[in-house]
Amino acid sequence: MKFAEQIALHALLTKGVVATMRNGRYNFLLGREVDVRDFKDNVVGKARIIAVFENYGIFRKLLVKYSGFKSVEEWEERARELSKGK
Repeated sequence: MKFAEQIALHALLTKGVVATMRNGRYNFLLGREVDVRDFKDNVVGKARIIAVFENYGIFRKLLVKYSGFKSVEEWEERARELSKGK
């Protein structure tokens, strides 16, 4: 799993847990261990996918505290930038 956003990667590495927004379905990774990669594609650790939620506003409000961002709006804006508006 590649982290293009330093805020999210930092949250994972310091807190041991992170919530991210991803395009595509990640249900097939549930329970699996994945490589954690930084924006340069360097492996910086391993993580286990422990939950997958649909990308709805109610879930973003509940999970923002695990995202590394200060607000849902900041998190959504950055996700749109990284996914080129998708």
